[in-house]
Amino acid sequence: PWMLLALPSVSGGAMFLIYPYLADPLQHALGTAGAREIAEGVGSFLTVVGVIYALSIGFTFQQAFARQAELRQKLTAEAGSLRNLLLLSGTMRLGSAQEAVAGHLRSYVGQILDHEFPPEDAADPAPTLYQIVPVLNEVSSDGTADAVDRITLNAIHDELRTATRARSERISIAARHIPRIHWFQIELLSTLIMVGFLLLDLGAPLLEALLLGLTTAAIMVLYLSLFDLDYPIGGLWRVEPLGLQRRRKELGGS
Repeated sequence: PWMLLALPSVSGGAMFLIYPYLADPLQHALGTAGAREIAEGVGSFLTVVGVIYALSIGFTFQQAFARQAELRQKLTAEAGSLRNLLLLSGTMRLGSAQEAVAGHLRSYVGQILDHEFPPEDAADPAPTLYQIVPVLNEVSSDGTADAVDRITLNAIHDELRTATRARSERISIAARHIPRIHWFQIELLSTLIMVGFLLLDLGAPLLEALLLGLTTAAIMVLYLSLFDLDYPIGGLWRVEPLGLQRRRKELGGS
């Protein structure tokens, strides 16, 4: 979190200090020094670019928040299916097999929480979850299962598919980042705004340097926020797997 304060402050202060070394040569080279009408024109240019910049940044933030909402939806579906698996298996006459089912669920949830939040290279936990199937099939084929158990077993298979599908979609959403061409668009607009401030000659160098420094700090805050939102699982502004954490507690995991 300290970066959210330190980097904008440092970048804004640095731009304030080096402003005279950047602005004076540029203004004299382009003939804008002391030219009030040109300064007014540059101000109009900054207004137009600023509107386009605001629209682009707003769209990017909206997409980032929408992706977080999708992730939360998939996590909720995944956690809900895992709970349904536990409840459905509890309605069958499993006997000692009930603990085996709970153990596989506990192991599966533990692998996800330990290796996917934040993501890291690890073995696919899906085989652990599907080890439930042989346990249930053995129970349903021993001659004691009735029609209700067979219906319940079909429902369990559906929940298994739902849970693994939700996990796959969650991983796909989390791996979706802001396109590089869109980053280039934001960088280009940021550069145009900075150059526009360097061209302004308001007759008050300290004020001009201060405006440039504050603008630099504001742009840096936007960049840091977007970079953080672009990694919704491992960033500071991240999606927490609360539903999966509750499942682990219910299953007796630490």
